[in-house]
Amino acid sequence: MKAMAALSLVVMIASLATGCQTLTGRSAKEHFNDKWLTHETKATIVARNASALTAVDVDVNRGVVYLTGTVPTAEHKARAEQAARGVNGVRDVVSHLEVRQARPSSAPR
Repeated sequence: MKAMAALSLVVMIASLATGCQTLTGRSAKEHFNDKWLTHETKATIVARNASALTAVDVDVNRGVVYLTGTVPTAEHKARAEQAARGVNGVRDVVSHLEVRQARPSSAPR
């Protein structure tokens, strides 16, 4: 009896993990893969430029990485895009990064 209940539980969990769709239309496997790619892409970008931690937002949908935010130079933008492309499992990178140099602060008189 216990074996039958355990088997039923395993079958139910397996079917949920492989067959269910999230609200975005992705399967659970795609959803978890995208979450992993988001983590790996952020970590790779930050490893190359620590200031990108708060400046660059990373979203992933079905293996396509979307980068948004502002960076100080075109070189920073290119490095973030290259880092994202280098992550294993990324199918494509769509960059909406803006280059915006920091304005010098006004010194009080």
